[in-house]
Amino acid sequence: GDSGQRDALFKRAREVLENARQLNPLNTDHTANLARMYQIWGNGTTDPAKRQELLYQSLAYYDEATRLSPNNAQLWNEWGRTYALLGDYGQALDKYQRSLALDSTFQETYLQLGDLYRTQQKWPDALDTYQKALARNPKSVQAHSALGYVYSQMGQIEDAVRENQAVLKLAPNDSASHRNLALLYQQLGRWDEALAEAKAALALTPEDQALQAFVKELEQRQ
Repeated sequence: GDSGQRDALFKRAREVLENARQLNPLNTDHTANLARMYQIWGNGTTDPAKRQELLYQSLAYYDEATRLSPNNAQLWNEWGRTYALLGDYGQALDKYQRSLALDSTFQETYLQLGDLYRTQQKWPDALDTYQKALARNPKSVQAHSALGYVYSQMGQIEDAVRENQAVLKLAPNDSASHRNLALLYQQLGRWDEALAEAKAALALTPEDQALQAFVKELEQRQ
């Protein structure tokens, strides 16, 4: 939690990665790892100017990494995520589309592209993209959960319930999905089910004061 210590460790990591890159400059891994390091460093930095500086450094290394390995879809995705963190959604979309042109079966690309649309509240686009992700991996907890959120934002509450139930079949101890179901059942006026799901969520996160209050509210309503 100490920002000074954290920065010192990142600087040490940078030294090691730069040494590796100097030893073998044509090995994409070293350049890509520098890009990843700057992305993580920047995304965890609270100072806006420093955050931007670090993320732009990440962009530069991803530019170099993709020139070394232009057919690596994962690198294009990571590059797109850095642009998304900077709020440059146009460039992020371009990188994700480049990734899909290389590999249209890569589920991770659809998940990241769906996240991009969700950030922009482009709900129909997000819905379509997450559905494509789910088609490539029907057991994806992340895709089901994301679809549940999108459906709820579109007012399709029953569909949102279905997706959160799908999450719990795959991950029964997912407290967020129990909480989501409690809220969705509350909207539907299904009070007994809302209370049961809220209690299930609280059992998994007993220190959550907001959830404690929510359970009491539902008990009183019941």
